[in-house]
Amino acid sequence: LSSTLVIDTDVAVLGPGPDQLTVMRSDAAGTPEFRVFLVENGVVTLAGMTIRNGSAYSGTHLHDNLGGGILNQGILTVSNCVVTGNHAPTTDWPGYTPDVSLGYGAGIFSYPDSQLAILNSTISDNQASGAGGALCTWYAKSYSASGCTFAGNFAEVQGGALNLQGRTGAFRNCTLTGNATAPDGLGSAFVQIAFSGEGAACA
Repeated sequence: LSSTLVIDTDVAVLGPGPDQLTVMRSDAAGTPEFRVFLVENGVVTLAGMTIRNGSAYSGTHLHDNLGGGILNQGILTVSNCVVTGNHAPTTDWPGYTPDVSLGYGAGIFSYPDSQLAILNSTISDNQASGAGGALCTWYAKSYSASGCTFAGNFAEVQGGALNLQGRTGAFRNCTLTGNATAPDGLGSAFVQIAFSGEGAACA
């Protein structure tokens, strides 16, 4: 790809399998930084593909540093996919405070009121400068993963694999292995956040 694939309507993108189809940001020299998929709206399924080499940093100041592989604002199902080698780097916009400029959700970032289900997929070797190397949710209405592997992901600050903030979610028959943060980071595999007065639950 030479730019982000934007989805703003109900659609199912059904590939033949992650070993046969890769949707990726080009790794050619001089390719600008951009995420692979932006789900702006709709009921969306992404299935049977590898999603690779995305970068959350777009240089537009809009959603910068969120979701290197996929940024989800809709109702998204990711099934039988590999999400790997994506990045959520630190932005350099003037006036950004350090915690805001850090990158979140290198593999997948799910926005407030979105819904996310990940089925029989592998989220691996993604890197965030802030939190959620594999996955970061921010007040998503619901999130779940079943039969998934989260492996080899890294976040500098917290949630090497998963950084989950607010609301409710469920993980069933999943494996978290080889994920990491920096030596002074928190939760190499998993962090769930609930601020004062909020409720959050993850089964």
